Amino acid sequence: MSATIDLPGRLEAYYRAPIFARVNGYLKSWSADIGAKVAAGQVIAEIEAPDLDQQLLQARADLASQQASSKLSEATLNRRKTLIASNFVSMQEIDERSADLSNKQAAVNSSQANVERLEALAGYKKITVPFDGVVTARDTDVGALINAGGGSGPPMSWSPISGSCALRQRPPDYVPAIRIGAKAVISMPEYPNRTFDATVEASSQSVDVGSGTTRMQLGLDNPKGELMPGGYANVRLSLVRDTVPLHIPPAR
Repeated sequence: MSATIDLPGRLEAYYRAPIFARVNGYLKSWSADIGAKVAAGQVIAEIEAPDLDQQLLQARADLASQQASSKLSEATLNRRKTLIASNFVSMQEIDERSADLSNKQAAVNSSQANVERLEALAGYKKITVPFDGVVTARDTDVGALINAGGGSGPPMSWSPISGSCALRQRPPDYVPAIRIGAKAVISMPEYPNRTFDATVEASSQSVDVGSGTTRMQLGLDNPKGELMPGGYANVRLSLVRDTVPLHIPPAR
């Protein structure tokens, strides 16, 4: 008979992304609450950032000023070049005008890059979903102060509809007997009369010093979203051994 082992596990999402803002401002609107199914690229929130808007307006005005200066410098250089044949201008002046035009064009490029940077930041005023999934947390509300970066303020988290079962308590003695691709049967207290098929996908190939266990990951389909991340699961795995294990039948 084939040897099996029952182990406790925990359901985890394949993907889980804590979403932090990239711009400072105030939450203007929110369109997806916890439990809502969302699609990749969907806008679920918008941030009002008046400071960033003013910076963008100033950057565009600076760019327009630099472009005007560059055009004037170019026109002046072209006029001076027409006077070379009549000796009204020297080559020194032409060189100076050429250098001035190069400086003005460099300033235009710098201003253009600054405008594009601020425009990219302005795009982050709309919070979009990174992948298809379900909203599992919403720790902010309309009017709340939003701080840019991941070091301050609570995140807004999403997890996918399909998940995986990750074993947390795995005796390392059985690691060689569990092969990648092996089949397993998952059962959960909330579904007492049902089981779910899973496949061993990955192993950490190391033993945790604190718990003395090896973490392994099993993948299973969850198209209907019945399995919730963080839930407890019992995992029955088939063991593969080089020798037939000794089996002692119960006494009669």
